[in-house]
Amino acid sequence: MIRQIHEHEVLKMMLLSDKVYTKPELKDDILTIFGKEARFYTCSVSNMDSDELIDKLDKEGNFLIISDGFLREGKHP
Repeated sequence: MIRQIHEHEVLKMMLLSDKVYTKPELKDDILTIFGKEARFYTCSVSNMDSDELIDKLDKEGNFLIISDGFLREGKHP
């Protein structure tokens, strides 16, 4: 059974981790925590894989870009 996870769960994971992620590191944590078969959804999009979710979050401005990584908005160094 494929797990359907709301994007807010990933944002919550990022916020609670207190890490600065690169995209590959974020993907690794997503796959570790939610599983390789997990799919993600929002109010407007469903059935995204981890790469699609990361791209969507990035395009929506949910991150503050810093050098080689990004932070969840509001978690400034």
